[in-house]
Amino acid sequence: MSDFAERIDDDYVGEQTFFDSRAVDDQVQDFYFTFGHNHIWPLTGTTLAKSYVKLRGTFDGTRDEMNRRFDNRWSMQYRDKEKAGVDRYQLAELKLEFPDGKVVFL
Repeated sequence: MSDFAERIDDDYVGEQTFFDSRAVDDQVQDFYFTFGHNHIWPLTGTTLAKSYVKLRGTFDGTRDEMNRRFDNRWSMQYRDKEKAGVDRYQLAELKLEFPDGKVVFL
């Protein structure tokens, strides 16, 4: 195993999924998706850099949903809010579903 592979955090489940056990990928759980500085909200053009989305579902199901809503304009997928840096970087949650049941479609 390379030094890089040894440093990969088990809670990061982005494109390098071969570093991560996929045994739990069919379990329903919360996933946290973050954005890069060059990602923008498609409807408004505002930056998503300090934002995250929380989705509940399977590994592949939540990735599919993010791709449906944001195409490839998101950065990382995490299993843990802390590992996603939500509090550390003071990220704001993008609410895609609201208490009244309305869903934001992008």
